[in-house]
Amino acid sequence: MTIERHVSKLRQLQAKIAKDSRVGTILLVDLVDSTRFKTTNPEDVWVSRLFLFRETVAACLPKVPPKYLGDGILCFGEKSKVPPGKFIMSAEAILKAIDKANADYNCRGDHALQVRIVIGFGSVHLFDKTDPQGEAVDKVFRCEKYVPSSCIGITEDVENLGLNLNTSLIGGFQLKGLGEKRHKLFLLNTGKPSNNKTLAQLRKSEAGAATEAFQQGIPTSTGTGRDS
Repeated sequence: MTIERHVSKLRQLQAKIAKDSRVGTILLVDLVDSTRFKTTNPEDVWVSRLFLFRETVAACLPKVPPKYLGDGILCFGEKSKVPPGKFIMSAEAILKAIDKANADYNCRGDHALQVRIVIGFGSVHLFDKTDPQGEAVDKVFRCEKYVPSSCIGITEDVENLGLNLNTSLIGGFQLKGLGEKRHKLFLLNTGKPSNNKTLAQLRKSEAGAATEAFQQGIPTSTGTGRDS
């Protein structure tokens, strides 16, 4: 293939990517500790647990096609079609539905479903209509590990939309592949006792101390390490 044809193909691809660009909300739901659960339980047990997770979460999602990622679920909604607030409501509904599923199916201890949720916002490029790609999606995945179990993480892009959310700052984090700046991450205050306890623990922990320093503009390496 000649250089001219390579350039032509590249321009066609760039035009397609630009055409498929959309602005909206990204929701990531992760099943916590699923890898360890798989290694300590028979296949029929962990597969049944995974199906319960998927069915429970899918029933709470906005009317957008989900992308299943093994032990996670990702979905995107264009702002003009699905308001960002819908995703906030869906995330809160997911936490309640997970609690109900655990009670209904008597899931206790290691068998209990636990999730962490991250909500982001920005420009994405859609592949096959259900596969969002781009920096906004990368940010959601990079932030996920900083969100405690049974909590909802909110990126600064969502926080800046002016939705009047009741949130608390977790901290600022340098995220792999997303430059040197620190990206603020917030927890949505759901009012659940577990959520309130988590926030209290964060404030008392080293992460909480780092958050306070971050808010005051004091340089610190504690609790704000680079994502790996």
